[in-house]
Amino acid sequence: MCNSHDTTGTEQNCQNSVTTDPRRAFLIMSSLWTIFIIGLVLVFEHYVQEVYISVIKSRSETACRRDLLFRSWNNRYGGVYVSGIEANPYLHHPKRDITTNFGDNLTLINPAWMTRQISEMQPEDDNAVRSRLTSSKLLNPNNKPDEWEAAAVKKLEAKEAEEVFEVVRQKDGSEVGRFAKPLPVSEGCLRCHGSQGYKAGDVRGIISTSVEDKSLLAYKKHISFSGFITGGGVWLFGLLGLLYFRKRTVCDFAVIHQNNDNLQKQGKILQRQSKELQCAVKTAEEANEAKSRFLAYMSHEIRTPLNGIIGLSQLISKEPLTKKQTEYMKMLTQSNETLLALINDILDFSKIEADKLELNIIEFDMLEKIESVISILANRFEDKHLAICLDVAPNVPRLVFGDSGRFLQIILNFAGNAAKFTETGGVRISVSLEELKDLQAVVHFRIADTGIGISQKNLSKLFQSYTQADASIQAKYGGTGLGLSIAQRLIRMMGGEVNVQSEVGCGTSFEFSLQFKVSGKQAKLMPQNQIPAYTSLAQLPSVKDIRVLLVECNPVLSDSLSDQLRHWQMNVCPAADGVEALQQINDAPLPFQLIIIDEEFEKDLQNGLIAEIRQKTQCADTPVVLLVAASDTRDEVQFRKQGIWLLKKTYSISAVYDNIMSSLFGESLTGYYQEKQTVKEMLPADILKCCLHVLVAEDNVVNQIVITEMLRSRGHGCDIASDGEQAVEKAMQNHYDLILMDCQMPEMDGYTAAATIRQQENGSGRHIPIVALTANATVTDRDKCIAAGMDDYCAKPVSEDLLFSIVQKLLVRFGQKPNEKKEAAR
Repeated sequence: MCNSHDTTGTEQNCQNSVTTDPRRAFLIMSSLWTIFIIGLVLVFEHYVQEVYISVIKSRSETACRRDLLFRSWNNRYGGVYVSGIEANPYLHHPKRDITTNFGDNLTLINPAWMTRQISEMQPEDDNAVRSRLTSSKLLNPNNKPDEWEAAAVKKLEAKEAEEVFEVVRQKDGSEVGRFAKPLPVSEGCLRCHGSQGYKAGDVRGIISTSVEDKSLLAYKKHISFSGFITGGGVWLFGLLGLLYFRKRTVCDFAVIHQNNDNLQKQGKILQRQSKELQCAVKTAEEANEAKSRFLAYMSHEIRTPLNGIIGLSQLISKEPLTKKQTEYMKMLTQSNETLLALINDILDFSKIEADKLELNIIEFDMLEKIESVISILANRFEDKHLAICLDVAPNVPRLVFGDSGRFLQIILNFAGNAAKFTETGGVRISVSLEELKDLQAVVHFRIADTGIGISQKNLSKLFQSYTQADASIQAKYGGTGLGLSIAQRLIRMMGGEVNVQSEVGCGTSFEFSLQFKVSGKQAKLMPQNQIPAYTSLAQLPSVKDIRVLLVECNPVLSDSLSDQLRHWQMNVCPAADGVEALQQINDAPLPFQLIIIDEEFEKDLQNGLIAEIRQKTQCADTPVVLLVAASDTRDEVQFRKQGIWLLKKTYSISAVYDNIMSSLFGESLTGYYQEKQTVKEMLPADILKCCLHVLVAEDNVVNQIVITEMLRSRGHGCDIASDGEQAVEKAMQNHYDLILMDCQMPEMDGYTAAATIRQQENGSGRHIPIVALTANATVTDRDKCIAAGMDDYCAKPVSEDLLFSIVQKLLVRFGQKPNEKKEAAR
């Protein structure tokens, strides 16, 4: 209950509010309302002024363009002859005044005089537009610039601006729009002004236009006055409203005041929390930046000695070695590759964790990249007697935009992981198209193996960092457990997600989809997009309905090859061994047109399976494709004389197509296949046979030895610079065909050295190709190299083949012609 004392206190508080806070609130609100209305009036006045200026400028610019058009027309013909016009006393031309055969007296009117005459013809009214030509080098004193024009002439002749406009207030209070544009000298102007030292493109002077629109100015003042009156009425109406609500809010104002105090307290709390949050964010950013710097430092510090280890190993392997030393070098090379893969995984994972991993989007051939995985893993699969197969649906686009290196890393990771945990059978890579819309493709990938499999309880650990599904697996097979985690994160960066299905003892399959932009070169997908790129598609013989006998016992290889042949609409009959193959030949209603046999079945029959098949009348001349090991080095020409084509089991789709077409159609394919050209064959002869003079800028002594020996082994001469300053000095003192520039060097780093060399080359016509040698091969680092003036970059550890492919590409790009007589070593 409320007692009388409380009621009296409340009434007293209300009375205090009536006499103090409401009055103050009213004054504040009325002041704010007044300021608001004044602001609106000022904004309205500014808008009216802007419209007025815009109209004046438009009229000035239109008049100027008109006079420029007249001048351009006059100038095109070197002036025009007219009658009834006062002759130009400042035009010194031998034929200024002439008399025609009809007795008419004509005078030559040049562009400047024409502009003056046209301007004087303008009527005298309130909307006057005046134009004239003026310059800093006057011929006619009447064209002397006034103060405004003098400033415009100075600015335009110095080419500091393309045009000048200003609204100038006169002494009588009127406003005049002043507009000026430069008058460039053209070829026609040189007929009269060439003797004055001008040349085409110089600024001869300016054309100045003045616009005084008194009626528009009066209308602007009328609009401004109307806005002022309207603003005053709104202000008065609002003020009356405030007086009305002042009486209605006497007691409520105390509550509002109290709430305002509370809000201020809350605001101070939020402000303090905001400062604390900003400090936390700043601390996190500093920690992230420190992590990035540490990552870059570690990448450089690890890859630099690793470059020396791998490089020296490659150099030693080229020397004469004993059998035991050769075996040791093979083991050392395998260890180097394992160490490099481990370091790459750790650095990639660190970049992902630091959010520094970026995708380098380029156009690439997806089928070619997947087939390169098979080539890379060929020896590993052959050593374990495993099959690796590729099955690509015909409608999958080949040319797409994406990060080709990371795409290759994903496929290689899953395929290599499958090979590690598979002892029998093989691995099958299947690719299909999920969706294609507006050149945006979603491509589905499935990599399945017949390996040991994973239990359901261990599937959840599969993609955890530094973790493998089972501790015993790590003890037996090794590895860090980073590969699948990195692959999963790369797939997510490319717009996909990984799904895995597995059963212990039956194998594992990984499935994921990636998003690509399809290249415009392949907007229309065709079934032939699996045919090799060097094949002409015009009038190719069809393989549709060709009857094929496939003799293969490995179910992975048999299923994959059968599916691929059926993609090409061929009729395939599989056989699991030689006896079944002969039975298929005997039972077939029509003879087979092609036979594909695994070489393992040659041992099944006493005389060999192929010999037994040849004894069959219907197969005496049937071409045979023999599936052989990847390391097979037998002479294919001798086999083809017997009607046998060799196809390695670690095949690519292009290789399968080549073998089938060659075995079926032979010499009749002449003209359908374009000649394959390697990079070496496509290079100019003078680049291939000449030695280069190379500057190696590298501070690490071991890396100096590795890189110089790589160069000298191919007949190139080289000089060494131990820091950036030496590199700049030698580059300016000698003529080099190429500079290999380490990015991290003392005194002056590679970025600064490259930028300095480019700066000194300005105006000389020289451009020495510069290749960056960097341990940080991210997109940002590549862009930093290019921004510094370098032409390409090669990541450490330096691969000899990659380095020289970059060198050859740059020599072709810049048209370098090395000197044949340069010494191979210096």
